Amino acid sequence: MKPSFLDVQRASRNPWGLTACQCMTLRLMCEHGGTKRVAYGVEEAHPRLLEHHISVAKTKMGLNGADIRVYLKWDRWTRTQE
Repeated sequence: MKPSFLDVQRASRNPWGLTACQCMTLRLMCEHGGTKRVAYGVEEAHPRLLEHHISVAKTKMGLNGADIRVYLKWDRWTRTQE
């Protein structure tokens, strides 16, 4: 999977220091709703890789465990940027 131009832009501006791949994973998770759905919707996506990116992003954002706040926080931040 290759991050889009939008993901690269968001990576340079986000307050948590997320990489472009982590931004892409969060965007796809918000669009599709889960790692398996992303893997079915995006040909090159692998569920374990997505889970890794989400885990690292959660740590950088200060949220641990099975917490939906990471997606809410990400979605709200992207909406304020557009």
